[in-house]
Amino acid sequence: MLLRPHFDSSEQFSCNIAQTHDELEQAFSLVYKEYLRAGYVKKATPSKMLVNIYNLLPETVVWIVKSYHTVVSTLTQVFDSSLRLPIDEVYEKELDELRLEGRHIVEISALAIHKEYRWQNAYMPLFRSMLQHALSCKATDLCIAVNPKHRAFYKNILLLEDIGGEKHYPKVSAPSVALRLDLTTAEKRFEQVYGRMKPDSNLHDYFFRCNGIEDSPVKEFFQKKKEMDSNVIQYFFVKKNKILQELSPHQVEYFQKCYSDYDFSQLPNNIYAS
Repeated sequence: MLLRPHFDSSEQFSCNIAQTHDELEQAFSLVYKEYLRAGYVKKATPSKMLVNIYNLLPETVVWIVKSYHTVVSTLTQVFDSSLRLPIDEVYEKELDELRLEGRHIVEISALAIHKEYRWQNAYMPLFRSMLQHALSCKATDLCIAVNPKHRAFYKNILLLEDIGGEKHYPKVSAPSVALRLDLTTAEKRFEQVYGRMKPDSNLHDYFFRCNGIEDSPVKEFFQKKKEMDSNVIQYFFVKKNKILQELSPHQVEYFQKCYSDYDFSQLPNNIYAS
């Protein structure tokens, strides 16, 4: 069954946004651990976390499913900006075609599920929350780059369509295909495919009619400006992961406007420091 939980009945699960220092570290560490296990990370890193500059964007959302206090699955939602999207590294031409049409793109990235929960429907709550948030932000397209071996799930179950053929994705040293969900027609398509199915398989009702962001603490999170404080930036992007030292001048300028209380020009070893 697509939606019937397979969790141990004694466990308590919740889907929300990673907001605390601990939740972010658990999410970044889970992605690292599972990508290392899958062979997408070829060399161990001291921080044992996978973090990139897109995690610093104020609009980026790290979604998590927790069992009590433990993060068991996560995905990151990145909105298009002048810094582009992670997927542009491989599929820039395909995404630029959407941009020329005036489309507003959001990318799903850094999806990871703890190995013990891989077959327990720990992904669907993440996708539902991410989808509802994308719709509330007036996004028109969801895009993702996946390993070809996972392509059938995204196309047959989540109704994504091909936008880019198979290519090598350098960051994970693996083949990839680019997929897209047109959000302007998604509800109608899900209704056509799932509308008459039973509740435990009806993805149309689950994604578009069940209570979600509007009736959860997530709504309060989006009502206030999402900004990381200086301590969080320093810990994840400087101390644990040497990311900010490698920013381009444009990136330094962009993030400085996002975080006026943090001086990006004075980072140690930053070749662009003034």
